[in-house]
Amino acid sequence: MHYLLHYQVAPDFERRRGSCRDEHLARAWDAARRGELVLAGALADPVDGAVLLFEAASPEVAERFARSDPYVRNGLVLRWTVRPWTTVVGESASNRTRPEDLTGREAGSAGAPTGAPRIWFGGATPVLHVRDLAASVAFYEKVLGFRLDFSDPGIFASVSRGHCTVFLCEGDQGHPGTWLYVGVGDVEALFEEFRGKGATIRQPPTNHPWACEMQVEDPDGHVLRFGSDPRPDLPAGEWLDMRGVRWSRSPAGGWTRVEPG
Repeated sequence: MHYLLHYQVAPDFERRRGSCRDEHLARAWDAARRGELVLAGALADPVDGAVLLFEAASPEVAERFARSDPYVRNGLVLRWTVRPWTTVVGESASNRTRPEDLTGREAGSAGAPTGAPRIWFGGATPVLHVRDLAASVAFYEKVLGFRLDFSDPGIFASVSRGHCTVFLCEGDQGHPGTWLYVGVGDVEALFEEFRGKGATIRQPPTNHPWACEMQVEDPDGHVLRFGSDPRPDLPAGEWLDMRGVRWSRSPAGGWTRVEPG
């Protein structure tokens, strides 16, 4: 979901912001690296406000940013508000809606009902069954670098990193051993990060025709496949299946089981 944080700034904002700008920008870029802040900047002609676009599961992320922003703490912002923004057009829209999604008559035809309801699909969010919610949240935060969006202790939680959101449910909704695929920018850099934090790497980055990917196992046996673009300079590697069996791709097509030893 997208949220707009709007600042109404003081008349002397441009003159006073110099002493706070470095800290403000550092906090903003940190939020961008976490995948929370999408775009931000001051309004122009005149400079009487600023708009910051957040992508998060709740408005709390934008509200938390505003409360800690040095512009707000030092009185450069007279008033701030956070509002949900229902984005419907563009590849990054949270509720992408195209003409063909309209119900009733064909879009654009004469007599189509005004204000007809729309059918749209959001992104799918996996729900993982976990034994100990607190332990799982700690793993996703401290080892995999996710942030906690919300939690109902002992029952349900949401964690996310960038555009990836995962729900965790204690003792319900599913079974251990679920597999997820997560697209990332650089799987090899992520491998170094995870290895340094003690993650259980089931398979290190391995090149395949569809992606260069690694497998990471969480405390409940769920397997997360993190993948980035395939490496054209590397040959295809072996595939590790759910039973721990390795397979190699045959030049003629198909897969051949790799016998141990």
